[in-house]
Amino acid sequence: MEKSNDQIRGKILRIISLLLNLSGICLLAYFLYYANREGIFRSEEKMAEFIQEFGSWAPFVVIFYLALQVVIPMLPSEALLIINPFLFGNLRGFLISYVGILIGSALAFLVSKRYGIRFLDLFLDKRINRFFDKIRNSKHFNRNIMLAFLIPGPPDDYLTYFAGTSPMSLKTFMLIIIPCKIPNLILYNFGFSSLISFIMSRIH
Repeated sequence: MEKSNDQIRGKILRIISLLLNLSGICLLAYFLYYANREGIFRSEEKMAEFIQEFGSWAPFVVIFYLALQVVIPMLPSEALLIINPFLFGNLRGFLISYVGILIGSALAFLVSKRYGIRFLDLFLDKRINRFFDKIRNSKHFNRNIMLAFLIPGPPDDYLTYFAGTSPMSLKTFMLIIIPCKIPNLILYNFGFSSLISFIMSRIH
């Protein structure tokens, strides 16, 4: 009898989980449709206006979106990283971006660890996956992945998924990602914002 009840509860929990996932997908699809229709991703000004509408919740919205963007790499984020300093100030904008990306990186790593190499086939070219296969079990893998995160250019979101298919633990991954995300974020938050401020001062 108890086993039967446990099975029923398990089925109910799976149904609830499925409904929540479907609801999340529907909400995300609507947001992407709305953002594309309003041109939010194509204009830093419109994106800033959209975020400011959330008032005191704006930092949490940005953190949530940046985390989601790491898990779903196809979502755009560069413009948001650039305008964060203008919305929240340099230091606060940097911390908001940093926290969002760290949370997203941990989630993406766990997703990749759970679903494995086949998950990468959904959005990576097979030739790239074959290349990853050659270096995945290298004894210098941890050092190489750290260098890849430090060098501007390689897509960090895909590197995160790639790291998740290796024997690397979440703890080791976080020890690598926590310092390695700082240089690129400094470039986005302080470099680009300073450049834009300089250009605007020259225009006016």
